Amino acid sequence: MALMLLVYTARRPGDGLEMTTARIMERDGRLFILLRQQKTDELLAVPLHTDLAPLVRDRMATRVTRRRTAADGQTQEVESILLVPSPTGLPWAYRNFARAWDGQRKTAGIEGKQRRDLRRTAVVRLAEAGATVPQIAAVTGWSIDYCQSIVDVYLPRRTEVALTAIELWEKAPQVDSNVVSLGLAKRR
Repeated sequence: MALMLLVYTARRPGDGLEMTTARIMERDGRLFILLRQQKTDELLAVPLHTDLAPLVRDRMATRVTRRRTAADGQTQEVESILLVPSPTGLPWAYRNFARAWDGQRKTAGIEGKQRRDLRRTAVVRLAEAGATVPQIAAVTGWSIDYCQSIVDVYLPRRTEVALTAIELWEKAPQVDSNVVSLGLAKRR
């Protein structure tokens, strides 16, 4: 769930650990999550990607009950509304989450990647899908200028990106080809 939240909401790991079922809302059958940016304190309603929505719906329905040992040694059940609760059902201490994440990353054989790389990955995927920089900024909460700089640095210039650009162009209203060479393009 943590991986999916970070990739599909383009959030910092700390933001993902604070996400709760109470911040999920539904409008016209689509799930949105209300997110407050850690750095800017801005509140955003971000639509959930269709690959993430079923996981969130399942989490909302089950509200996983965890067992944890109280200070007196007794076991008690804890219902957590966190989307990514710790094994005790309580919020993760970031340090413990980082250790658990890094352990899983090593087990999976992934080298040289950081948790924060997932945010940039989300931005690249949005751009490759044809999202504009203002649209990406609306998802990430970044300024348009900063978002553009991330796209400039991390978006690979490859055939798939060029194909998406041409397909978008082809779907746009047609331009009179007789005047294109003169720079006097008129919409039909």
